[in-house]
Parts: sequence; structure tokens; C-alpha cells
Amino acid sequence: MGSSSLEWLPWTILLSAIGAFATWRAYKNGDRSAIIRRLGWTLLPWGLYFMGLMRFTVRVFDAVADWATTFAFSPLAWLGVGLSFVSVLMIGGGAFLTGRRKRRGGSPEPVDDKARKQVKAKKSAPVDEEADDIEAILRRHGIE
Repeated sequence: MGSSSLEWLPWTILLSAIGAFATWRAYKNGDRSAIIRRLGWTLLPWGLYFMGLMRFTVRVFDAVADWATTFAFSPLAWLGVGLSFVSVLMIGGGAFLTGRRKRRGGSPEPVDDKARKQVKAKKSAPVDEEADDIEAILRRHGIE
């Protein structure tokens, strides 16, 4: 730890003291799970300090806060959020419709007329009489 790490020692002590106070409050309330969580938060600043990551952590939080404040007040950023949301809905909707078509046994619509006629011919040609009887029963019950 160099001399620059000493500048982060007061912050480490302060954050740890806040965590210790919160842990003590949880102890007074008898909440065991809160005691364990808060004790973890109490020890975290010391772990970051000894690894030399306090400065890094502060820089990350500063960058995230800067991004969030810039983002929150930017109309273009919100336009981007809206467009991203619409695009995700469209991608998901397309995948959903493709899955429904596959479950029904359908295929994509043919592009040209010749292929469209071939598909209609395949659909209209009876496979056998038994299949026709089954189709008629299903139609009577409203199932197509």
C-alpha cells in the first residue's frame, strides 16, 4: 500500500463505522439475518482498502452517477430507451409468431404465385378417406 492509499483510510473508517452502527441497530432489534448482511457491508470497505480498490470503487460509482444524471435529463437518451423497447417487443413478437406457426404446422407464405398454387394443391389433395372423415368431424365441432 503506497502513500496514496492513506488518503482512503478515513473513508474506509467512516464507511465501516456506518456499517458497524447499522449492525448494532440490527443486533438491538434481534434480526439475525440483518446482522449478518450488515456485518458484511461493514467489512467490505476494509477488504477494498487492503486490495487497493477503494479509489477504483469510488471512480466506478462516480462514473455511474455521472451517466445516470446525464441520462435522466437527456431527451435523446429517452428516445433511445423507447426505440430499444419497441425493437425488443418487435423481435419477441416475431419470434412468438414464428413459434405459433410452427406449432400449427404451417409454413411461411410463398412469395410467388407458382409456389402459392403448389401449396394450395398440396392442401386440397386428399391424403386418404380416413383423414377426410377426421377433418369433417373436427369441422363439425368447430375445430379447423
